[in-house]
Parts: sequence; structure tokens; C-alpha cells
Amino acid sequence: MNIKNIYSNAKEKVIDYLLRYLCQHNISYVRVENEVHFLDKIYRFYDSKDNSLEDTLEKIYKTLNELEVSKRLSLDDTLIEFTTREGRVNNKYQMLDYNSNKKKLLKMQNRRNNLKIKNSKTY
Repeated sequence: MNIKNIYSNAKEKVIDYLLRYLCQHNISYVRVENEVHFLDKIYRFYDSKDNSLEDTLEKIYKTLNELEVSKRLSLDDTLIEFTTREGRVNNKYQMLDYNSNKKKLLKMQNRRNNLKIKNSKTY
């Protein structure tokens, strides 16, 4: 886990900004008093008169941009790996969330197979 200590004179505004960003990008988080836990990071916020709100937001924005780039790269790697295994190199962005779509596809296939079995039975 990566732990970052963040000092700001407007601690609550910075925490609100961070939580809003995480919600917008569908990143799950847990807030515990003056800490925010998400992915493999822990951000601890402290009051300080030295650091201004703009400086603190700029630092957080840089780390969130790095996070977004790494998230995008890992997602692309997963999609490319899945599509090459399935033989779908040309339309690699067809399935964005592999696990949930896989469950849905399995349910649909099972229903179709059950209907075929049900309709094919002759008495």
C-alpha cells in the first residue's frame, strides 16, 4: 500500500474534490475520518497553514492523472489479451468489462440451450 500524507489549509475541500473525482471515474473508495483508501493507496489529510488549496489540488491532480493513465493502460492490456485469446483482434473494444459481460453471456447461452432442449423434446 502506498501511503501519502497531504497537508493543506482547506482539508475538507481537497477531500471532497478527491471523492468527486473517484466517483466520476468509478473507482471504489473508503473514507475513514481524515483518510481516503482507494486501489492500493491511502491518502492522509492534515491541516497546515503553509500549503495553499491550489498547490494541494495541483499535487493531487498530478497523481490522479498518473493513476488514470495507468488504469487506462492496464485496461487496454486486459482487452488486448482477451481479444487475442478469443480471436477477435479487429474489434478489441467490444467487451469493456470482461467479468460481468462473461456472466451475462453465460446466462444467455444457458437460457438458449435450455430452450433448444425444451423445444427439441418430442413425446
